Amino acid sequence: NDGWLVEGPILYRGSATVVNGKFSASFIVPKDIKFDSLSAKLSALAYSDDNRCALGATRSLSLNGSDSVLSIIDTAGPTLGLFIGNKDFRSGDAVSKHSTVIVDVADQHGLNTSDASVGHGFIAWVDDSSEASVDLAETFVAKQDDFTSGTSTHPIELPAGHHTLHVRAFDTFDNPTFASVDF
Repeated sequence: NDGWLVEGPILYRGSATVVNGKFSASFIVPKDIKFDSLSAKLSALAYSDDNRCALGATRSLSLNGSDSVLSIIDTAGPTLGLFIGNKDFRSGDAVSKHSTVIVDVADQHGLNTSDASVGHGFIAWVDDSSEASVDLAETFVAKQDDFTSGTSTHPIELPAGHHTLHVRAFDTFDNPTFASVDF
């Protein structure tokens, strides 16, 4: 018995346009992932306007290390647009107890949505309760054909009264950004 195979962190979730039955997608692998000897998995789902679909996966990808020739210097974190309920929200507005956090993210090198390293998660929390944070990475989807921007839309239960919602995100070069709104 070889035991159970446990899936690792999701490194990227996005969509691409299919042209003549083919598509391609590009993204930057987060700087802080752990490299090991196991193969990475790639899953793809394609669908058409006439409701046809295709699904495929491979486990034969190798992530062997960083490109030492790559000399990109990036010290700026991602840009965040933070909303509660809908994009008409402005800090200080009244919101429903059962609401939705919407975070628009943009960064020239993409967002780190991997949970591969402790402390670099894409999360939201209320007031000072960062230990009760919400994982926004699990609902983040990059814009079609563009790994540099996307949106996380995540349900959240908010406390009554005046509070502050905080969000933290890292780009693929581990540069952090924080944003906050009152509600």
